[in-house]
Amino acid sequence: INAEYGVGKSTLINALKGKKVVSTSATPGHTKHLQTIFLTSHLRLCDCPGLIFPALDMPKELQVLMGIFPIAQVREPYSAIRFMAEYVPIEEIYKLEPVEAEQKFWSSWALCESYAKKRGYYSSRGGRLDVYRAGNEILRDVVNGRLTLYFNPDTTSLNVDSSRLAEIQDMLPISRPQPG
Repeated sequence: INAEYGVGKSTLINALKGKKVVSTSATPGHTKHLQTIFLTSHLRLCDCPGLIFPALDMPKELQVLMGIFPIAQVREPYSAIRFMAEYVPIEEIYKLEPVEAEQKFWSSWALCESYAKKRGYYSSRGGRLDVYRAGNEILRDVVNGRLTLYFNPDTTSLNVDSSRLAEIQDMLPISRPQPG
């Protein structure tokens, strides 16, 4: 489970297991090391501290979007925004309008430019749109959960018993569309 510190990752794991298997505290930052817990014989949960080191086997853009790589250290936000825009209609969510009349598609730059215009972000020099500030704010919205990026797991490759999967899903307080 990957999230910022203080959001209740360890508490969620205890709730899923139905008993205390990892230590929790009201103070953020209690988890100090990676902990592995088997929910079923085929499903393993990993509880980690809120601040973890970047993973070498994951694209940097995804690390930024998941909050693993600090936004303050991102040199250019446009690659991560492009990655996000491949899965999420950012222009629809923010109700963005193209800055250029002849714009035919939404590039990550165009998204940031339109967002900057909508928010009134202009650079102090030259009065140009501050697309960098806009890009960083979009990334912060992703990390803070205002824009959501998620991937549905392929349950067939997990080899999970469907009755156990339904039981796990019923434990989660998330509304899901019913198949059919």
